[in-house]
Amino acid sequence: MGDCFTEVQDVEEEIIFTVPVVPCSEPHSDEVFALVTLPEGDFPGQDAIYDQGEELCIAEFDIFVGLS
Repeated sequence: MGDCFTEVQDVEEEIIFTVPVVPCSEPHSDEVFALVTLPEGDFPGQDAIYDQGEELCIAEFDIFVGLS
């Protein structure tokens, strides 16, 4: 965690497996602030995955920055 990266350019695929990591002291557009695991079970559909991811990420972001 704490890895910084720049925006992925020219994305042709919907799934991104790697991003260009840069030192956080250099200009960057994004930072990894948490790793979350979705609940086990049958695949609930793409919309449910997005909703679960958003809920988990917002909770972790609140902890990371110390504000809601």
